[in-house]
Amino acid sequence: MTAPLRLDEAYRQVVAHLTARLTGVTGEQAAQALKRGKITARSCVALARHFQDHQDALTSPGPTPPQNLVRLAHALEAAGHGPVTLPTCAGCGKISRQLTHRLPAGHCCSACARRVRPPKTCSGCGRQMKINARGPNGPLCGTCYGKHVATACGQCGRVRRATFRMPDGSVRCQGCHPRPERTCVGCGDQAPVQAISVDGPVCRRCYRQPQRRCGSCGEVRKVVRRGGDDTPDLCSRCYDAPPVTCSACGRLRPCARKVAGQPFCQRCYPRTTGPCARCLRDRPVHAYWPMGPVCTSCYAAV
Repeated sequence: MTAPLRLDEAYRQVVAHLTARLTGVTGEQAAQALKRGKITARSCVALARHFQDHQDALTSPGPTPPQNLVRLAHALEAAGHGPVTLPTCAGCGKISRQLTHRLPAGHCCSACARRVRPPKTCSGCGRQMKINARGPNGPLCGTCYGKHVATACGQCGRVRRATFRMPDGSVRCQGCHPRPERTCVGCGDQAPVQAISVDGPVCRRCYRQPQRRCGSCGEVRKVVRRGGDDTPDLCSRCYDAPPVTCSACGRLRPCARKVAGQPFCQRCYPRTTGPCARCLRDRPVHAYWPMGPVCTSCYAAV
């Protein structure tokens, strides 16, 4: 039976192994790497045993490296010491700092562990699903967990999963959380960022109406009518709704909307107006939220 190692002796063995295996590394540099990798004296006991059984663990970590070795390898690599081989996930083969899960092939990252985790019965929906969390009544799938943690948004009032907490303690949903303003690469305006494209930040308007080549004029513009099997994409300048007789004014005009089967032109189309619950302006109502009626601009902004 192997005699137990004292903490100070294990620490000295690990430092000696690092100075012997790494090129130009002093004892002080090895001690700094242990501190940077959060390797305590107690952790050095298991690490010293591992180095005794695997002399080349720094360059050939294998499929089952201890987590202490993973942190130490990253600390040594960040400090520029070598030769060191960073351990990889046995599932996806990617370099990871957290190889805390186990597969038959070796240690793996959290993403691979979730992929191979067997499904269980969700206590929320009763289906056989991959479990993301555990609630008061049992395991929960991703959808039910989102409903479990959902709360009322402090701005729109809808019960949704919170993604941002304001300084006053109130929460915001994904649609209402404040977005930083940047110069949009599409229109050039200073506006809240909706997404980051390969060319840079994009505002909500350009994100929802990406520019494509019009099938009629050939220019790259915002497409308002998507093409089908026999019709091309059309921009706003080339597309016109077919003119018909408006049921309100009786004039022959493009009527893109109907009410009870009757066509209405853009000017005559009936809309209910009222104070918007978000901007407080008296505008046509686009939708009704728990907070009240919302206009088209506020609906699109969220």
